[in-house]
Amino acid sequence: MSQGTSLHPHAFRDEKAERMSGIDVDPNRSNFARDRDRILYSRCFRRLAHKTQVYLTSEGKEHARMRLTHTLEVTQVARTIARRLGMNEDLVEAISLGHDVGHAPFGHAGEHQIQRFLQNDHPPPRHMCDQMTGRWHDAIPKCDFKHNFQSVRLLSTLERYDSDGGLNLMLQCLEGILKHTRIFKRGDSRAPYVYPDTRRLFARLMEVPAHRTIESQIVAVADELSQVAHDLADAVLYRQIEFTALAKAKTIVTILGNTQKGQRLRDFYIAGVKSEPTLASHLASALITFFVNESVERARKRLLEVSDLASCPQLWPDHVPDPSPEFTELKQYKDRLVVNCYDVNRMDNKGAYVLRQLIDAYVSDPRQLPDAAFSRYRVAIEGTEWSNSWRSAESYFARTSFITASG
Repeated sequence: MSQGTSLHPHAFRDEKAERMSGIDVDPNRSNFARDRDRILYSRCFRRLAHKTQVYLTSEGKEHARMRLTHTLEVTQVARTIARRLGMNEDLVEAISLGHDVGHAPFGHAGEHQIQRFLQNDHPPPRHMCDQMTGRWHDAIPKCDFKHNFQSVRLLSTLERYDSDGGLNLMLQCLEGILKHTRIFKRGDSRAPYVYPDTRRLFARLMEVPAHRTIESQIVAVADELSQVAHDLADAVLYRQIEFTALAKAKTIVTILGNTQKGQRLRDFYIAGVKSEPTLASHLASALITFFVNESVERARKRLLEVSDLASCPQLWPDHVPDPSPEFTELKQYKDRLVVNCYDVNRMDNKGAYVLRQLIDAYVSDPRQLPDAAFSRYRVAIEGTEWSNSWRSAESYFARTSFITASG
């Protein structure tokens, strides 16, 4: 199904899309619309509802954003930018919906804890030292853990849509998901993160380090914009930051004085409306509107400078989704007052502790793993499949026999 002729010359056309395997045609939807729907109906997408963005909802912050609501907000921002630039909205939406499905529980704190385990920086309890040697220890992969790589792995391998595993998505969609954040280790652009790549998919997606579609760049920018605006709004909502103090930031002063939504927010505050939900809602709206407008104008100027239609222009400098000095200032403000505050770090350490205990429990006795995970584990260490039928007598006796033999 063609996207029509209304797209910008630099937009990625549906007819150029490459699926991972096989020919898959639908007369009613474009290729990327099908990718969007497959991601939307996947199990890993539904699990985003229980994953942390910044604040734990169990800590009395039931209205804080979770990873799922963050994903939906990124999708909305990215589609707005794509529509104004004339880019492929279906591709942008598919990348946006899938970009965070590989995130660990408890946000980046959970990601760092799993990374420590895979890098052998997570010391096992003393009573497990004997079990961590031999075949069980050898079954633990020595690799990195980065949520964008895990998102691609989930969507291309672990989710079950056909016999080969994965959702059989378009390569351009997977590449946008992989490159929405860094694919190289911090501080060393020559050393990519190490991830299992039996199908050489990551090698193929990383042949060119830069974004190969403008749609991929748009999602990277939308993700950054959403994080800054909504994390600050949540901090105001739960009085982690007083709006009076935030309003003194140079960027906020500019927004309050020079934009229609900013002036409305200022009028609310001057009129004595001190309701945190009201201020937080209008703050997020004003920030998103200001930075989306700035990003679109910057991109349009860059597109006018590009004469070679065969190449993909990098609309934001150095492939970094920081659209302006004002945005960079506000992001640093957010990192200092929100990400590094007492409440967030206390919750991060709670999450890391929970994951450490889970890792220790599963390594101590892998039989606690779900059937599907335990089956893959047994194949890794013994080359033996595991029955997925818990209720059958055959499975019960097979399981009992294995426990006796290995226990």
